[in-house]
Amino acid sequence: MALDYDLVMPLLIAPDVSFHSSWLAGASAALAAALPIAWDLGITRALLTCNETNAGSRATIERNGGVYEDTRNGKRRYWLECGAQ
Repeated sequence: MALDYDLVMPLLIAPDVSFHSSWLAGASAALAAALPIAWDLGITRALLTCNETNAGSRATIERNGGVYEDTRNGKRRYWLECGAQ
């Protein structure tokens, strides 16, 4: 997984995991690995979003400590702490 970021634009943490039976575990592991990298870049909290209907993404974010904020335009918004997990 590579992280691209720009100090002006938000950081994109998007696990690139092919859909198969272990997708959820792979996506969770990719997100867990990305958070400490974001911390090393000076990012203390990350805002992650997913479609309201995407149960797999919701589970991935919640499994990694995402705190639900609200839903806007069909997107659930979660905040995650980026410190070493």
